[in-house]
Amino acid sequence: MDRLRDKKFSTAEAAALLGVTGRQVLDLIHEGDLAAYRVGKKYILCEGDLVEFLNANRVVSPNWRRRVRPRFMHPAPSPQPHLKL
Repeated sequence: MDRLRDKKFSTAEAAALLGVTGRQVLDLIHEGDLAAYRVGKKYILCEGDLVEFLNANRVVSPNWRRRVRPRFMHPAPSPQPHLKL
């Protein structure tokens, strides 16, 4: 019952919030990864379902503070000219 009181979003609005395309939102719905209500030919997504989806797909990098920085590389030594005796 609480989901019915949540803010509702169209697939286009949900796509803008998630930073993906509308087609990707539809794919997530069809694959069962994202819950939605079908109304006629359109889908309606609840705010709570979007939050659950985001929490379920959260990725935290264990080394997010320690970034690998490229070390300064000295230029390769130029080849020595061949001496002919």
